[in-house]
Amino acid sequence: MSLNYDYSNHYNPMELFYERTSEKEICHSIVLADLLSPKGRHGCGDSFLRNFQPIQDLGVQLSTVNIKTERKVNRVKTVGAGERRIDILIEWVKNGRKKAIIIENKLNNATFQEQQVEDYKAALEAECYDVVKCVIISDNIESCEKSDYLYLYCKDIVCWIEKTLDKEGLACKNVKDKAGLYSYINILEQKAYKSDMKMDAKKLLELEDSKLNKIKNLVDCYRNSFISELISNTKDIIGNKIKDKDLSYMTPKGNYLQIWNEDAYKRNKLWVEVWFYDKQIGDKTYEDNAEIWIVSDNINEIDKINPCFKNYIQYPDDKRYYHCESNYTFNYLKKISRNKMHEEIKRLLEIITFQV
Repeated sequence: MSLNYDYSNHYNPMELFYERTSEKEICHSIVLADLLSPKGRHGCGDSFLRNFQPIQDLGVQLSTVNIKTERKVNRVKTVGAGERRIDILIEWVKNGRKKAIIIENKLNNATFQEQQVEDYKAALEAECYDVVKCVIISDNIESCEKSDYLYLYCKDIVCWIEKTLDKEGLACKNVKDKAGLYSYINILEQKAYKSDMKMDAKKLLELEDSKLNKIKNLVDCYRNSFISELISNTKDIIGNKIKDKDLSYMTPKGNYLQIWNEDAYKRNKLWVEVWFYDKQIGDKTYEDNAEIWIVSDNINEIDKINPCFKNYIQYPDDKRYYHCESNYTFNYLKKISRNKMHEEIKRLLEIITFQV
């Protein structure tokens, strides 16, 4: 199987983030508006618009739809300096009347300004628009929902994008590898996860003290047991992969594993250490919850001991530790990554034990 690394003709909404990093508050609006637009850079015509739930029951002729971002409107219900801006405006004409759907984006935990959406609606009505719906896209499921607004959350946006991809069969050539869209979906899923976790935490804090303590103790017990099982599993797998040399193991503090061959250690003073971390989903370093190090009690530099280690970097805080910058962190919660970790441990042990 060959991989094509040329993404120049593929649709990737993440490019819009890179273009507007200084204005991150409106990045989601730009991406969502581009997806909704029949003229969007995705090149799929009205596919995403057609599957957007707020518009599906309105009998809209999609070819007449325009999508606008940061649409300026006058203040009607409030007093203040300058115009207001609607995050996303879907507009079309039906039976000679101008129709509109207002979309207010609150995906960055933004709060509502005074009569914000009411002002938008009144301003558009003053321009002779029929405002059909007001849609709030939010990542805060604790928000005070107003009955006359339609609320969509991160999960709803993910379902909309995935449904469109499945339903349309990815007929559009610009999204044939889906990599770009799934990058954006991943961001929304992480936001949804954090929001769910906040709600769960809020519910837990409402429990009686005795019940809350029991849950905390259960979580701590699970965390310790899980790391212990990871270490045991790694020992078993590495032992099966390297059967012709006796290996020694030690777990000094319970969250990392030392592996070495006694005869080899007497010659070169080297061993392998695997560190396991208990990172939460959503943490920036979540993908880096396992690390592999070569540790040396030898005064010589690693690359002088063996040329295989010439790309290894010395850890400044403890000069006994070395790691390969391009291949030393792994995600033990993903089987593929965990298998790669085991293979890398095996490779290093074979170099240390047989070649050094």
